[in-house]
Amino acid sequence: MSTAKVIFYFSAGLVTGASLGVLFAPEKGKGMEAGSRILKMKDDYIDEWKQKFDDFIDGVSGKLEKVRETVNELANQAQSKLEGVKLETRKEHE
Repeated sequence: MSTAKVIFYFSAGLVTGASLGVLFAPEKGKGMEAGSRILKMKDDYIDEWKQKFDDFIDGVSGKLEKVRETVNELANQAQSKLEGVKLETRKEHE
């Protein structure tokens, strides 16, 4: 199982467990507050994962840009070598 899946399932289990814990063990006489605490926890969790996702996307975008630059550089080098071979071939046949 990949690391990403393990982290995802662990986080999902953590949130589920915490939510159920708050639901089934509310403070005495304050059952309505449990629901609002769950909603706040959900919002905090969503905000945290949005930030992590944005950071992940930024990291992937940066790596893709580096790959693009490397590929373009290699393509330019290959093109230059091809031009050199063409010139050498023409000189040999003249």
